[in-house]
Amino acid sequence: MGLMDPKPLYAGKEIENVLEDFKSARKVDKYRVSDLAIYIPAGFGWKYLRFADVTEAHPAKQNAGAPHTCIAVNYVLPAIALIAEGEKTYLELDKKESQEWLLKRLAGE
Repeated sequence: MGLMDPKPLYAGKEIENVLEDFKSARKVDKYRVSDLAIYIPAGFGWKYLRFADVTEAHPAKQNAGAPHTCIAVNYVLPAIALIAEGEKTYLELDKKESQEWLLKRLAGE
């Protein structure tokens, strides 16, 4: 594996032929989604979370904006909360459609 190859979010949860899987992944906002995993940007590389390791997924919201400017701007964007290995991971999304599609994908639809 190369320096920039995707790495598992949790040790011992590797995907065989991860580069092929990553190349087949569909872009969903800032993430990539394949048949096996969700790829999350991590610095100059990627981390991934296998669907098989996700025990729970539900819609969430994230607060965004610029509160410390002349005109405070606050708005809510869609997100997804994933539970895997007993830990919660949030995926911050740009569009409601992305949230709906990814939740269906996580449900196996």
